[in-house]
Amino acid sequence: MFLYTKNYKTFRIETAEGECIKEFSGAVEAGKALPGDEVEPTETGCRLISRSEHHSLSGLLEFGGKIRHGFTSRGVPLYLFKPYNEAYPPFLVASKETGRENQLAVIAFEHWDEGTFPRGGLIHILGPAGNKVVEKAAIAWQYSPWSWSKKRMPEELVFPSKNGRHVLDKPTINIDPPGCRDIDDLISMWEEDGITHLAISIADVAAFAVLNPNLRFAERIGQTLYTSTGSVIRPMFPPRFSEDLFSLLPGEERFVVSLFAKWDGVALYDVKWKECIVRNWASYTYENCKDVTEIDIGVLRRIVAFLGHETEDTHKWVEALMLFYNSEAGEVLKRADAGLLRIHGEPEKERMAHLQSLGLPAKELAYPAAVYATTDTGGGHWGLRKGVYCHASSPIRRYADVLNQEVLKNVIHGIATAVSGASYKRHALLLNRSDKAAKGYERDCRFVDCILGTPGVPVHGIVVEIAGEKVGIYCFDWNRMIRYRSSMALRVGDDVFIGFYANATTASWKNRIVYRVEVIKSSDTGSQEPPHPAQAWQEVPLPLPRVPHSE
Repeated sequence: MFLYTKNYKTFRIETAEGECIKEFSGAVEAGKALPGDEVEPTETGCRLISRSEHHSLSGLLEFGGKIRHGFTSRGVPLYLFKPYNEAYPPFLVASKETGRENQLAVIAFEHWDEGTFPRGGLIHILGPAGNKVVEKAAIAWQYSPWSWSKKRMPEELVFPSKNGRHVLDKPTINIDPPGCRDIDDLISMWEEDGITHLAISIADVAAFAVLNPNLRFAERIGQTLYTSTGSVIRPMFPPRFSEDLFSLLPGEERFVVSLFAKWDGVALYDVKWKECIVRNWASYTYENCKDVTEIDIGVLRRIVAFLGHETEDTHKWVEALMLFYNSEAGEVLKRADAGLLRIHGEPEKERMAHLQSLGLPAKELAYPAAVYATTDTGGGHWGLRKGVYCHASSPIRRYADVLNQEVLKNVIHGIATAVSGASYKRHALLLNRSDKAAKGYERDCRFVDCILGTPGVPVHGIVVEIAGEKVGIYCFDWNRMIRYRSSMALRVGDDVFIGFYANATTASWKNRIVYRVEVIKSSDTGSQEPPHPAQAWQEVPLPLPRVPHSE
């Protein structure tokens, strides 16, 4: 049994499959156990049985704090460190730095034998708190805290055998953003005996993972994190693998798992799966792929149209083919009763209609999150209108795809997958948490860009929901909801301006933003266009209500 918490105030004791055994409150009752540690229940809380390996933590190192926390045996001052991951308590960290400005840093857990706080060791200081670039670096560490090291790497990499693999020596290309190095999908197309053949090939990462167990560490990372411009910031595999050995680079011979299909001018048929060896003939971007000479773009467009996608947007070409690959892979997994499906439930219709009536992005705000689930779970993917769907097309970037690729390969060889249903439930639990973390990274980075990018500039919002004193406002500029308690006389549909103040040099500042809200157009006063925020804000009388952010 293991300890789970989101805030180190309320706790759950769970089995490895995520089943809750006990709930309790109070940090003292956790008995110095940390999230993920093996514990046993007590009458009031839990008792630590054994420490798990803990990932690094990013957060605020309080050099500017007024309280002194003592010294190490060597006379090095101890400072309070508050992790951005609130599942962990504050730490005491030694540092010889003499500055008085709070810093964002990365630490490692050392021990918690006695005292109020655990001890951590400083890995490195990222930079001053409140700096937008430094904040985003700390957020990346917060949501992707596991890192590759020399001891985690395979000492000597074992390569898969080429024996028995089909050699796919046909016109083959990739279409990706400019500068992309982690290429995991290829498109092949050719005509033979008057029949058009299509092959969609995905990098065979599972072949290496099976032969090199150390590569399984990638599951702890879960998936690659990218910046808003598409650059890799926290890769699931080290660049040696993700941008070289696994990547389907032009001119390089690579191992792949390929879906083959035939095209009769009307529909795709005769789908088959094969392990292949392939060489990428040419690399294109979404901007220049209409000039492809290796394959017939006209036929590709007709295939994309058959798959139900728009043919002018080149991004949709690849999207359509990957959805087809994943849907067909999901059918294989379902029949084999192995692997992880991607499940997405139907949104609440009333909430969808309400958000649409306000002119808001209803899909983004009302859709439930898709999750990984075992093959015995009911339901398909509502958003994609797929009865069965899985992730199998990006094994360089997502670990769920590696697991599912193993199932595909076993089916190709006629071998039953040895992984148990209970094991897949544990995989689903872990990967759903890392999937949620990736979304949290994108959300928080966007929020930091908004808050620290335009400090003090009021933004436009609309009142979405009111329940007593609890008010939800959608902020158009930030593309997110803020929720708070207010005694103001507000109505659903009111246009408002939101002023804000954030002290980004303090801990948990994103949860302690002070807002000022002013109605600029009541929902019952007509439909004139609201004025520009800067102009309208100058007209707002002070003082305005101060509203703490509590999302």
